[in-house]
Amino acid sequence: MFCYALTEDRWIVGGAINNGGATLDWVREQVAPELGEDSAPELLALAARAQPGSGGLIMLPYLLSERAPHWSALPTGAYIGLTRGHSREHLIRAAVEGVCLQLAVVLQSMRAAGLDVRHVRATGGVTKSDLWRDVLAAALGMPVEFAEGQEGSGYGAAILGMDALGLIDSIDVVADQIPVDETVRPDPRASAVYAQLQPAFAQLYHALVPTFQTLRRMGPSLPIELTGGTAPTA
Repeated sequence: MFCYALTEDRWIVGGAINNGGATLDWVREQVAPELGEDSAPELLALAARAQPGSGGLIMLPYLLSERAPHWSALPTGAYIGLTRGHSREHLIRAAVEGVCLQLAVVLQSMRAAGLDVRHVRATGGVTKSDLWRDVLAAALGMPVEFAEGQEGSGYGAAILGMDALGLIDSIDVVADQIPVDETVRPDPRASAVYAQLQPAFAQLYHALVPTFQTLRRMGPSLPIELTGGTAPTA
């Protein structure tokens, strides 16, 4: 976990991930390009058609490597459990679930470090979506409070600046200035599914490290650029 000093007597402990909304952007571009940009509602509507657990399909959303709790440039993304029976709805939902399951891994790591996590409050653009909200609460297995505003990080930075300049008595004032707009409680059925998937999801990183290492070594001989010309025909 990271451990940052906020003030002289206040610290913040946690973990950041690299892959959130960017994962869904990639899925839209590659799986449903006809939807175009700014089509998150339509994309998530497709994902909502798949059941929790995406029919046994797991996505490791490491498109940009990953930070907490591994802090490694080694991992890459992966779909595990893919069968002919899966549709793009499953591919999209598995991406959403992969991001939320990674956040659940971070939560577990915080608890393993001795932190008593009693409340979860979420901000950010993806929290506008009912599907993201429901999956996050179910993956974490606890209620998630959604603040009225979406810019949690920027607002927090402003509060720290005001504290440093002596414009406020304490950063504690922020507790009364950000009202909770909605609290989403985990759906018991979905939460049970994610609780079963969580150990497998967490183990996949370690199981695939040798594969990640092999692909990293072979990277220079496997260019990602497309060749020119037309595709071959049968």
